[in-house]
Amino acid sequence: MPLSEVSEIREGWLSDKFRKVGSKTRKRSWQKPLIGTIKSTPFKDERCFSLVTYNKRSLDLVAVDKLTKDRWVQGLRYVVMELNYKDRLDQKQAFIKQSFENADSNQDGYLDFGEICELLKKMNISINKEAARTLFEVTFYCLSNYQLNTF
Repeated sequence: MPLSEVSEIREGWLSDKFRKVGSKTRKRSWQKPLIGTIKSTPFKDERCFSLVTYNKRSLDLVAVDKLTKDRWVQGLRYVVMELNYKDRLDQKQAFIKQSFENADSNQDGYLDFGEICELLKKMNISINKEAARTLFEVTFYCLSNYQLNTF
């Protein structure tokens, strides 16, 4: 299961499989243990955790002890959070790039002032032409100086 597909990490018996095991264990708890079995279930709630994907599949895991489970859960949550952040960032960058490419009506690889104004309208950004012109000129000036100073 790729971690990029994990939508959440659940602790304890919160997956369907663990609930099924837990309910069977609780139903049997009043009975005498079968010969050769351990009195307590190996699937203690405090040691269980599940990785759940966006399409609701789960990978159910049992750690050797609570501390190990806590460390795994903490580490996995961090990795999943970072992957989700990177994915959202990639989507935003792709959206911005596509928006600029669509706004470049003459396909020269640059946006002139008219193309910028059209892009702002399409993005529902209201700004008067004078303020837009000032921002455009300042940005153009800064980029020109940056390019001259980098060589």
